[in-house]
Amino acid sequence: MDHVIPKEKGGTNSYSNAQVLSRKEKREKSNNLPQRLNQLARNHYQLKQKRRK
Repeated sequence: MDHVIPKEKGGTNSYSNAQVLSRKEKREKSNNLPQRLNQLARNHYQLKQKRRK
């Protein structure tokens, strides 16, 4: 189990703030907020696209 919004950033222990992640996903998420993760994912996707060209 993981917190969607990390407790240290104001998240709660409620079920609405919980999600199931694999070890790899949890390691990648770290204590980032969902908005930051979307930004990181977009950057990663763009890098992969550039490498293919």
